[in-house]
Amino acid sequence: MRHIIIGLEFSPIKNLYVRAGYNYRRRQEMIIESRTAMPGFSWGFGVKISKFYINYGRATYHLAGASDHISISTNLDSFYKKQN
Repeated sequence: MRHIIIGLEFSPIKNLYVRAGYNYRRRQEMIIESRTAMPGFSWGFGVKISKFYINYGRATYHLAGASDHISISTNLDSFYKKQN
């Protein structure tokens, strides 16, 4: 198998999202046999507050470190009143 990426999103309650992912190629390229740790795995969560989505994610690339991601997003159309 050369490359596969698997992702999962779960919403345990309304407006809360839990996410996880696995990247097979990244794991094979970045693993250190003596200390396997978590290369190739990622996780995160998001919440919706009013009209805004706030998300956090963490991806592990190597034993040397991981990458953290934070985002705030919205749909600008949600700020306009809809007229019939």
